[in-house]
Amino acid sequence: MFIEIVVVMTAMLIAIMIFISYMLSLYINNNTEKTLLKEAAKIVQYFPYREDLKKDFDFFNPKRVFDIEISIENSENQIPIRRLFRDNNYYLKVAYPYTNSNKVIILTKNISNEKDILINIYLIMLIVTIVGFLFIIYYASKLSKEIMQPLYTITNKFDNMNESLLEPIKTEVLPPEFKQLGDAF
Repeated sequence: MFIEIVVVMTAMLIAIMIFISYMLSLYINNNTEKTLLKEAAKIVQYFPYREDLKKDFDFFNPKRVFDIEISIENSENQIPIRRLFRDNNYYLKVAYPYTNSNKVIILTKNISNEKDILINIYLIMLIVTIVGFLFIIYYASKLSKEIMQPLYTITNKFDNMNESLLEPIKTEVLPPEFKQLGDAF
């Protein structure tokens, strides 16, 4: 009984933790993608012609301030959202179509901080899972002992029973679930 309780509760704990970690990483990744797409849309809206963008962005380097690289490329074979790993950093690359042109604006953002946050969340969830597993073992042990104790009491009475000297079983010391069984003997 002890092992069944531990297995079932541990499986539930692991399933819940996997679901929560999946949803958190999905939320953080989607939020980062949406934010970068909104920034690309704003740039295209404020600078409808790429010549304006090149002229006005010459004095301003967004990579230093926002850690975002901006470039304009041909739209051929451009994947709208792409994740890259280079120089020990994670990057999110978003291609947004430029108005009235066969060009796309490319925003590349370093998302290593977001990845570090996700790794820390996973570590915290692993610690919570381990603590939960230890709690499950403790709780299952206590529950198993409480359930088995009345059965051991009745078994000992049967083992020590001398049919000529039958002693009544004290049902008041049994849990309510076992009173009917005790009364039967």
